Amino acid sequence: MFHQHWKKTIIWIIITLEYIRSDLEVKPLNYANIFLEHIDNCYLYNEQIDITLIVGLNDPIDQVNRLQRVIDLIDRQCKPPCAYTLEISSLKFKYRNLQNLTRQLKLLLRYKSKHGLLNVIGSVSKTLFGTIDENDLELINKNIDTLFDSNNKIETILSNQTALIKRVLDNTKTNQLENLANDIHKIENHNEKNEILVSLLIQTESTISELHINIDEIFNTVMLGKQGIINPQVIEPEQFLKTLDQITRQNFMTNHIEPSVQNFQLILDLSKLKVWIRDNKLIYTITVPLLENNEWKITKIYPIPSKQNSVFIAPVIETDLILTDSEQYTFVDSHYLNKYCKRTAIIHICKRTQPSHNRINSPECRSELITNRQTVKTCPTAVFKLEELTFVPLQTENHYIIIPAKNVQIDVLCKTHKILEIRQPSLISSKTGCIITYDHNIMKIGGSHKNISYETKFKNSIYSFEETDVPILEKILETAPKVTHNFNQYKANLDTLQTQISTLQFERRINSLKEYGISTLQILRIIALGLGTIYVMYKCKLFECLRRSFPKNVRIKIHCPTARVNRIDQTSTVPRTAIFQNITEDEDEGIIQLRRPTRALRFSGAKRS
Repeated sequence: MFHQHWKKTIIWIIITLEYIRSDLEVKPLNYANIFLEHIDNCYLYNEQIDITLIVGLNDPIDQVNRLQRVIDLIDRQCKPPCAYTLEISSLKFKYRNLQNLTRQLKLLLRYKSKHGLLNVIGSVSKTLFGTIDENDLELINKNIDTLFDSNNKIETILSNQTALIKRVLDNTKTNQLENLANDIHKIENHNEKNEILVSLLIQTESTISELHINIDEIFNTVMLGKQGIINPQVIEPEQFLKTLDQITRQNFMTNHIEPSVQNFQLILDLSKLKVWIRDNKLIYTITVPLLENNEWKITKIYPIPSKQNSVFIAPVIETDLILTDSEQYTFVDSHYLNKYCKRTAIIHICKRTQPSHNRINSPECRSELITNRQTVKTCPTAVFKLEELTFVPLQTENHYIIIPAKNVQIDVLCKTHKILEIRQPSLISSKTGCIITYDHNIMKIGGSHKNISYETKFKNSIYSFEETDVPILEKILETAPKVTHNFNQYKANLDTLQTQISTLQFERRINSLKEYGISTLQILRIIALGLGTIYVMYKCKLFECLRRSFPKNVRIKIHCPTARVNRIDQTSTVPRTAIFQNITEDEDEGIIQLRRPTRALRFSGAKRS
């Protein structure tokens, strides 16, 4: 049966698995109170090498101007009837395009003529990208004339951790064209002259194309340089890598990335760029970082609140980002990552701006959190309350830590619908977008296919509150919001907090004593009022009046059918009791009338002594 419908079965399994994967994924953190998110790996650098390429702009512009003279000579030699009129017209059209491109380059670079009074301002530097410091200007001023001296062949100047490379465009063809054009009018043979004319047309067209490419290259270099992008076309890889290796060796430095052709583009991607113009020369400075060999982890620390009764406690971290390797760590923050770090598709690098610390022996808060120490002693503490659920967004997109104040049921709608119970802090994420509802609250989570790398740690806090302190804390503590990146704003000095608790407890005792005293005074007042009332009633002989209002004789009905006299020994001093058969006519009921006694009556018996 399966072999008949195996395609449908496989499709059904794939769809089912996709639905399962798309549900909200909840990973309990097993009551860990430190969550370490590994954001990325990086290499640090401290040393840098500056390699500066200087492109003379006068050369290509001068070559374009010189070509004008060659084209004019060709045009004059082609006398009618001329078989090359169309070719010359095409050549002039291409040359006009080259002139337009040269004109745009001059405007872009604010090119200044070498002639006239305005030449005095030609030495002013014009920044296109980056920041020019005094060291850059000093180095250029000292060596630029030497590099572009027409009498020497120097192309590279090395100085400490910097290098200057002269980039000169080849003008050999232009010189040959000028010489050939100057000699063509001396040739009298018509056929030979036509051959030279054809050669001039071909070479001039080729030179125009090469100049067009060179000026395009400069144009693109400037445009990309204004955006901080290094154009590899302006650099000869072999010369650049050789210069980099020479400076590294001369200064006894090392680099994690080997200066090879395979790594050429990677080195350019990691480098910084400064572009400016000086004396009609394009100056292109590439700053290459020299990476250390150790690989570091960029880690973000998330303290997870621990619950004590109905109060939550979490350590406070001033900067939650940290760089760590096997033995050391360095404090950083988001500003540091944005300013001093650079990310490529292959590697992440950061500039070393902070000292490193030994992660084992350093008595510091963040060191306690990332090491295997069980107790956190040096971290400040945040004390606060939570309502229902609190979401902590992580650096990895659409991943959250969810923290319940107590057991909470959430209604989750992704591609499927579920009801989940959150009993402890958990990591949540989903492949697709989900909607979470709980107690009239709605939280939407976007889908993410990124994997998160993390580590959890268990730490003991030295602070605790007694159950009797909780009602007082609930009155003075703030409640954390439903979504927060950290709990630093609820930082509390526990000594001060304990003092506040003691003060409130003392005030509560005083208030209790006041209430007890007031109650006691009220009771005493009632007693005094009662005694005073009784005394006044006594003085007013109200009690005598009340006594007289009651009868003197009291008649009591007694159900007693017979009365007998107990036999007593003759020697007994107890008087004998008379026996009454019937006290009244009715056997079941007797009436005894009590009167005020006037004398003692005795029956028979011994006389009292």
